[in-house]
Amino acid sequence: MLAQTWATISGPPSVLADLFAYSPLLASASKIQLPFGAPAHAPHLPLVDVDKIIGPSVIHDTVIRRDTHVISTSSCEPFVSQDLGTVLCQATHDVLQHMLCLSGTIQAVVSRLVDRGGSVKLTALGPTSQLGAVQNALEAGGIKVTLSGPAEAVPMDNIRSGSNLIAIVGMSGRFPGSESVHEFWETLQAGQDFHKEVSIF
Repeated sequence: MLAQTWATISGPPSVLADLFAYSPLLASASKIQLPFGAPAHAPHLPLVDVDKIIGPSVIHDTVIRRDTHVISTSSCEPFVSQDLGTVLCQATHDVLQHMLCLSGTIQAVVSRLVDRGGSVKLTALGPTSQLGAVQNALEAGGIKVTLSGPAEAVPMDNIRSGSNLIAIVGMSGRFPGSESVHEFWETLQAGQDFHKEVSIF
């Protein structure tokens, strides 16, 4: 992940240790260790079935208005599609497989709004530590920013048509084929697959 004043590097602990030992510049840089719960922005990992993750839904056919832009966080360009389902698949693939270019994404948003001038309402969807950076960039471009409260999810029946493929289950120190977080990184790097069918009865 790249931003204007920082970068995030993820990988197996042994590889990171070798990287910092190899590079005096990286070794001398200030660092914060982050608790990664899952791999993301990682092009070296095996491809996943994005369609299966997204699942079927009645909202996928929703047509995206021509004046609405969803910006890719890797290419910093708008996704090219006419329906919400396609954008969701593209965005999920973006998060899983491509590097996050935060500063470029913010500038792409600002450049599309500067020509319009005036003011915008800025709403954060979910937790984020980058709201201030977005606000500062917009205001530096001469755009007046009004912050609105976090958007609340609107309950909808059968919005995913029974798909329950994504769940937040927390994190512990044991993983399939691994007895520790260190071994987990090693199995990911090796591309090992531990999926198997299990019977609940």
